[in-house]
Amino acid sequence: MGMMIAGTVTRSVASTEGKPVHGTHATSSGWLSSGLIQVANATMRGVKYVLREPGKTVVIGLSVLAGVRSGAAAPLRGRVVALGEHGSAMPVTAADDPWALRAQAIGKEVGDCMRSRHIDGLEPRLTEAHCMGQVVIDHAMNRHSSPDEIREMARVTPDLGSPAGQYVALAQRGMHMPVTLPDPDTVQDNIDSAATLVLALPNVRDRINEDARTLAASCNMRERVDNDNLGEPGLFTTDDVVDAVHSEACSDGVLRPPSEREVRQANAAQFHQTTRVKDEQAFRTGQYRIHKGEAYVPADANYENRVVREVIDVIRV
Repeated sequence: MGMMIAGTVTRSVASTEGKPVHGTHATSSGWLSSGLIQVANATMRGVKYVLREPGKTVVIGLSVLAGVRSGAAAPLRGRVVALGEHGSAMPVTAADDPWALRAQAIGKEVGDCMRSRHIDGLEPRLTEAHCMGQVVIDHAMNRHSSPDEIREMARVTPDLGSPAGQYVALAQRGMHMPVTLPDPDTVQDNIDSAATLVLALPNVRDRINEDARTLAASCNMRERVDNDNLGEPGLFTTDDVVDAVHSEACSDGVLRPPSEREVRQANAAQFHQTTRVKDEQAFRTGQYRIHKGEAYVPADANYENRVVREVIDVIRV
């Protein structure tokens, strides 16, 4: 039911969330900075562990870089977790989690490179840096890693518009390097797509499910399907559900649409994990315009649309 639902949702969540500091860049402050620092620290710890324990394979934070090619990254901060039925973290095995398998393979490549290439007298930390960069370029070029071969300096630099070039560019952005990408979306397109992408954030997905079930219960929707019962109007079509969400007192205050911070988080993911955002200036412009409220209407409508679809699945209209 790919409809977009008109109407404004009361934004009760945004007022309770902390506002970002004006004039700061999301990659150097707040939630994004701490997240990247945690990933970087986890990566360094993992690589150092491989160096100390050459017989063991370690899951490291470089899974972020591996995930770029498949469209999304999932950093593993020292342990692999998955969401259980009620959203709680629970350990999973590598066989259950393709990200864990991917991370183990990359960790082995980095470890093999360091064991093979490190020379006594050189600083181990700098060998780490070399090998992580080598793994990035090997993955970008879909090239088999040869840990015992330090390639000549005359290498082919991947074109920025190619998949290999984009892979390297996003790795560089992950290292806070300014990279300009060809053929990006406009800033407005970035804002609109962030207002859609935000629905995929785990906490927003959880709220969609919770709000749909709250609506179904508080508005007695299951009992009203194909029925006019207890003086309440029956629910026969999608439009009936939409009308109930918009006009009935039982739905007041139930919907909790994405906050400004969450939409900014989705836009930051686009900057770091896609080629949609031209450069840092375009990213900062988009974040500022989101902060000024330009994403509220599409984000609210997308959220309500998704909740209504979930309600329909729950009550089986």
